Amino acid sequence: MSDRAMDSTLMRPPPGVTAGVIREVRWRYGVPSGQAVVAWLCHQDGCARLDAHSGITPALNGLPAATPLHFRFALASGQRRAVQVSDLQLIVNYR
Repeated sequence: MSDRAMDSTLMRPPPGVTAGVIREVRWRYGVPSGQAVVAWLCHQDGCARLDAHSGITPALNGLPAATPLHFRFALASGQRRAVQVSDLQLIVNYR
């Protein structure tokens, strides 16, 4: 829908991750050429805006490593047609 954001499926860490804190998160997602979305990486208490289709963010540093995460997407300003987002990837480095 053009007037609200949509969330990806909740991504949970592997079962063995029960302790530690997030040090950095690498992300990647794809959209068709010429289309744009506004994207965030979210946890239960907030979201960090993502400025590109891929990158590294320290914005979630310090959160428990067992924190489930999800992407949130909205249409970019002026975009009226649905955009298919694909190839979601997260790599969470923790200590």
